[in-house]
Amino acid sequence: MMLDKSRPLSADAEKRILAIGLWEKIEDWLYANNLLPFRWVAYYNHSDWLHPSRTIRKLLNVIRWLPVIWEDTDWDYTYLYKMLYIKIQHIVECETSGKIHEDWENNAATMRVAEDCLARLIKDDYASTPWIIHYAKFPNQDRGSWIELPDGMRQMPPLRLGEHESLNAAFEQEELERVADLSLFAKTFVDHVREWWS
Repeated sequence: MMLDKSRPLSADAEKRILAIGLWEKIEDWLYANNLLPFRWVAYYNHSDWLHPSRTIRKLLNVIRWLPVIWEDTDWDYTYLYKMLYIKIQHIVECETSGKIHEDWENNAATMRVAEDCLARLIKDDYASTPWIIHYAKFPNQDRGSWIELPDGMRQMPPLRLGEHESLNAAFEQEELERVADLSLFAKTFVDHVREWWS
């Protein structure tokens, strides 16, 4: 809406405009001289670290991340997968709830691809399909029936003909599936990470 300059403002409106302008000048001077810890505005910038909305948002973010950090250790890559997974989940939530830019649906879809890869890497259940195939070929003879050796030790029953090759194929298939998910995650991440913003 444009201000019609041909119509005079009421005395009340002129006083309010002058008061707002005067307060903005005073606030700017106080803030520039570090006498105000933050500006009372609807938005914030990164230098306004004591702004109430920023402080509350940061505290809520710390609370949200606390369970993830609590379980974290420095010696296993699975924990890195979990942190990336949670971060991508948070960004997807923000993208789908905010819908603040026109390509949010495509961004959310690519993030979900990365999220699914990380979920499978965290679960690490790549052995199920290859092992089902292996045990279909070689029904599990009672693995509880260990062979007792004379020195008191026990030994698994010997492998049947072709079972060794089938085991190796199962291990290789398991590793191929794991590497495929890791590669898909890495490619998706490299190709799209700079688009994942909110």
